[in-house]
Amino acid sequence: MLRMRTRRRATRSMRRLRRSQSTPPASGLSPAKGDAHRSIRALAENSLECVDVAPRTAAPEDGLTTVLSVESTGRADVLDLDRAFFMGDGGTVDVSWLGLPPTGRNESYRLLLQVAVTTPVDCVFVVGIPLDPEDAAHTLRRLGYLLAADRLALAFDAPVAAGSVILMAAPIDKRALLAAIDSLRDVVGVELSVRARG
Repeated sequence: MLRMRTRRRATRSMRRLRRSQSTPPASGLSPAKGDAHRSIRALAENSLECVDVAPRTAAPEDGLTTVLSVESTGRADVLDLDRAFFMGDGGTVDVSWLGLPPTGRNESYRLLLQVAVTTPVDCVFVVGIPLDPEDAAHTLRRLGYLLAADRLALAFDAPVAAGSVILMAAPIDKRALLAAIDSLRDVVGVELSVRARG
């Protein structure tokens, strides 16, 4: 069972991040926002890779927690978050979904989770969620866990079953996530249509 730390008591198994009340960045991209598109593409190119996603049992009042196993690529500021939030008294984080629509035939939709920590340390990073058209059914199941999540937990350089994770509220704006799900459903629909003709 997951145990959340309170303001007066810290546990080594969980580090809770309190999401700030600022409005999450818009995930939709329009042709007129070329600069925004290039900015998101740059974030995607420098993102940390999510290698696994899985749900984790939680208390009914907390809702579903979905854990993401993320490769830190050795970033010291990311790896220091665990220590910073344990030594401090919680923190503040803005978290949002970002989507990068394909611009060519050989590209697929890209889904990103942007995390901006403002206290007790400043740390901004982006997690890339792999969308595998070759295994669309499995990928859709993982995206379903993210869509249903009330909270997200990040395990850096560790499996989803790891005891020590960074815990945060899931983004409220799920438009980019829904777009990713739709893009994979389109792929599945095309494959089924081709099989039916054959």
